[in-house]
Amino acid sequence: NICIDEERIDFQLKKIYNEGSFNLGGRNYMVGQDAQQAMSRDKRLKITINGEPCVELDFKAFFPSMMADIQGITFPEKFDPYQIQVEGCDPEMLRDLAKLGCLMLLNTDNMKAAQCALASALSEEEWIDRVKQARKQGLWPEGRIVHEIIEKLIERNGYLMHECQSSNALKYMNYESEINDIVLERVLMDGYIVIPLHDSFIVPV
Repeated sequence: NICIDEERIDFQLKKIYNEGSFNLGGRNYMVGQDAQQAMSRDKRLKITINGEPCVELDFKAFFPSMMADIQGITFPEKFDPYQIQVEGCDPEMLRDLAKLGCLMLLNTDNMKAAQCALASALSEEEWIDRVKQARKQGLWPEGRIVHEIIEKLIERNGYLMHECQSSNALKYMNYESEINDIVLERVLMDGYIVIPLHDSFIVPV
């Protein structure tokens, strides 16, 4: 019995593989009439499972961590690959943009393409509203912020350039899928219902 604001929701999980191979892609996606609600950042924090409040647990900086590990790199304690500095920008929003920028790097073949993809994402409704709000608060610098974010991400995470290319994106999604399946199997064996969202899991408190 999965609810949001005490209203029962209905959705299913679907795995999507790519290019006819079980070694490419394989991410879990929510489908069904209430899938969008369950995926929404605001709504999913209100989910209850069998009447119990939930928390969302995730792997911190999942893709950068995998890329670094494959290259034999261990992050220093408390290192955050998304923690970059852009003068005059809201730190919380900047971290979200850095995380998005990392995905753009993984799904494109060069820095310029990643910058264009990040700029395109900023034209989506969710980001337009956030940018407007940040501007009102004086926390949005004008100018080449998209270029600066990608450049500073690479400065902070040199290993990204070795693995970030579109041909690797589906490979990393497959690693994520396998890890996700291991977590799901273990948690279900322990008797818990869990809702997976790529690299995070909504579970009863």
